[in-house]
Amino acid sequence: MLSLAALSGLALWACTEGLSEVGLEKRTAMGGQQPTSRPFTAVVSSTRSTAGAQGRLQLPPDLAVTRTRSLVPVTPEETRLIEIWRSEHWTTNFYIKKVLLSEIHRVGTTRDAIEPIDKPRFWNTRIARTFIDGREPVIAFATNGDVRAYPLQVLLWHEVVNDVVGGDPVAVTYCPRTNTWRVFDRRVVDAAVRFGVSGNVRSGGLLMWDTLTQTWWQQLNGEAVVGDLTGVRLETRPSLLVSYSDFQRAFPDGRVLSTEWPVVHAPYGTTPYVGYDSREVPSTYFSGSLDTRLPATRRVLAMTVGGDALAVDLDSLVQQRTMNISVGDRSVVAVWFPGTVSVLDQTEIRSSRDTGTAMAYERKVGDRTLSFDTSGEGFKDRETGSLWNLWGHGIRGPLQGVRLSPIVHSNSLWFSWVATYPETRLLP
Repeated sequence: MLSLAALSGLALWACTEGLSEVGLEKRTAMGGQQPTSRPFTAVVSSTRSTAGAQGRLQLPPDLAVTRTRSLVPVTPEETRLIEIWRSEHWTTNFYIKKVLLSEIHRVGTTRDAIEPIDKPRFWNTRIARTFIDGREPVIAFATNGDVRAYPLQVLLWHEVVNDVVGGDPVAVTYCPRTNTWRVFDRRVVDAAVRFGVSGNVRSGGLLMWDTLTQTWWQQLNGEAVVGDLTGVRLETRPSLLVSYSDFQRAFPDGRVLSTEWPVVHAPYGTTPYVGYDSREVPSTYFSGSLDTRLPATRRVLAMTVGGDALAVDLDSLVQQRTMNISVGDRSVVAVWFPGTVSVLDQTEIRSSRDTGTAMAYERKVGDRTLSFDTSGEGFKDRETGSLWNLWGHGIRGPLQGVRLSPIVHSNSLWFSWVATYPETRLLP
């Protein structure tokens, strides 16, 4: 079992309370349960427009100047698209954008038809085990000793969970069309906003929207691409995708997002994306050119550091299990562990194939840069012979108790990652 103190280095997050979804609510968080030195104004609303209520949002002057150079003008052809969205009561400022509106595809649903979760409820791990198979993937996230798991069998039906965690507002997100999970800090220029599902996609992936300014945000990288907040990028919090069994063994007292939410189309534990990650071509809502260095729906361990985008072919990583690599100015170890199934394969998720999961950790410990090899129980560094587990914690040897710093990463599908980061270096 891992100690809560050891886990804190992962910057995992967990929910402490839900937020109102009725009307527009503003309140100041006093940090009653878990003190915070950064009070915030939480802004939450229903799907009704709150554009015009953003008086607290003042963009920094440097951002306003920088983004001017990246804005894309509206073309005559895009004017018709704007008229359609206006007829659907979008008050988004479509004239401030950094992408072509023609790159955005409607997926046949209205905003928040895929309903985000605004008041999350949690089970203990014993109750959750009766509903979740041990091999099913969960997003592990915690702060201040509070540990949570968010099962993908729930997230693939809702895509966004708005939480307040340790006094900080976060959005736990998953896009099944790209197999990308992200945990974002929801504070935008000192105001905390609610995120929803816009019903639109770009580069095959989820576009979120905030109910304060109705800006549209790319979920894969947390960047605002259309609307008043264009150019703002959400802070991404490190998190891990692990099997439920791995989470439960490590944190028997952790909490698990419940399945007590209404789903119209199908029960939890099933997926509408049967065979999606075995297709030769990606989503029909992807109109870009394909990078043929890998099959479109191949999983990659993907990350960016200092403007350097890197993807590791998961098929290669499965064979090697451990790879010592460099990304930007960081020395990184990429590791893969079996025992986690896909949620994009069989109708019953528990019957799906084992695709495993991959993680990325910084290799520097103090002033020393370690190199790692695969070990039967995890991975082992060559310098001290210490053994490390999938959480990046030293569990045996001279470095027992030491933890590696996680690198924000994903196990995205190749076509969507490289469409967002076309200069991606690929490691075979």
